[in-house]
Amino acid sequence: MKKKIVYVYTALTITLIIAFSLSWRGIMDMYRSSYDSILVNQPMKTYGTDRFQFQLPSDWSFRLQYFPGEEIKYHGGFTSPDNKIRGFAEVWKINISLKQFLDESRFSPTGVADLKNYKMTPSTIGNYRGYVVTYSRMGNDNQYYSAAEYFVPMTGNEFFRISFFIKESDYNPSIKRLFDSIASTFKLKG
Repeated sequence: MKKKIVYVYTALTITLIIAFSLSWRGIMDMYRSSYDSILVNQPMKTYGTDRFQFQLPSDWSFRLQYFPGEEIKYHGGFTSPDNKIRGFAEVWKINISLKQFLDESRFSPTGVADLKNYKMTPSTIGNYRGYVVTYSRMGNDNQYYSAAEYFVPMTGNEFFRISFFIKESDYNPSIKRLFDSIASTFKLKG
């Protein structure tokens, strides 16, 4: 009789563990698919200047900032409503090629030891040839953040950059597709 009770409890425990894991997986799938549906189901808001534009989901916060100096000509920071995704869009004016800038940036003294999984890939971003840079980096809170940065040459020695950051534990393929979709809204005007 005791063996039968142990067997029943064991079977019940295994059943509950399986049910919980399937339920948890369903919750995670819903969470991931919600990012997939953002660009399909949500209106977008356009930002930029008379020279370029890009779009973000309309419920994301966006704040334009001005920096002294000659390199950063445009900077706007943004955050998703759940505060999980943060980033910025910038236009830089530099005296070196974009490729050289990216190569040198990778080895800048700030945080090289905290970088992992660094990858720079030539890519098509919207209708433009540019680069996608992905990596993870340790944040001030001692957690790793996944980064996806998109760089598109503009005219002369200027380039557009849009960067996204999310905790590494929250990163998944749906997030990457969302970042790719937002970056592809970049357009040069006139």
